[in-house]
Amino acid sequence: MKTVLMLLGLSIIFITSCNNSTNEKTETQDNSVSEPTEFTGSFCTGPNEYSPITFTREYQKSGDNFITLYKISSAENGYYLNITATHIKSQKKITVSVDDITVSTNGHISSQEFTYDEPSTQAFGYRGAFQEQFDAQHQLPFDLALKFTSRDFQYVKIASIVRDDQLGSTKWYILDNKNLDKL
Repeated sequence: MKTVLMLLGLSIIFITSCNNSTNEKTETQDNSVSEPTEFTGSFCTGPNEYSPITFTREYQKSGDNFITLYKISSAENGYYLNITATHIKSQKKITVSVDDITVSTNGHISSQEFTYDEPSTQAFGYRGAFQEQFDAQHQLPFDLALKFTSRDFQYVKIASIVRDDQLGSTKWYILDNKNLDKL
């Protein structure tokens, strides 16, 4: 079932599945900006080492780029991290940037890029070198796992992303558990 809500001139589409009792805001019809929606996720520092986080996710359009912005918060740190996924549809490329907003200069932590041949409704991504060498039981998240939010193949959701600090420690942010299981 599809419901369209007009709010301040923006059409927001809500999709309700017969098997799912929750409504999730997908993307704006006119592809401009959506209201942030709050979610919960996990911060992983190793196998079975998870801490809760909260985050907001909003969709924006800039020219031909479709941007998904995550603002990460935790009980200890408050709002401290931006994760931005930019889909350049014409180039079939998605770049993901992780930025620490608590530092005044050079808060950029890491960037990852993923290219595809044909868009798909299935989750996609890759495991990192660390997982391939040391994680035979697949207990650690993917270094980058993504999923398009609709069959328009414009905006993406991030299921997980690795964060490598300058100190050499590796951490993962799990932002969509249900799609991680499908990789």
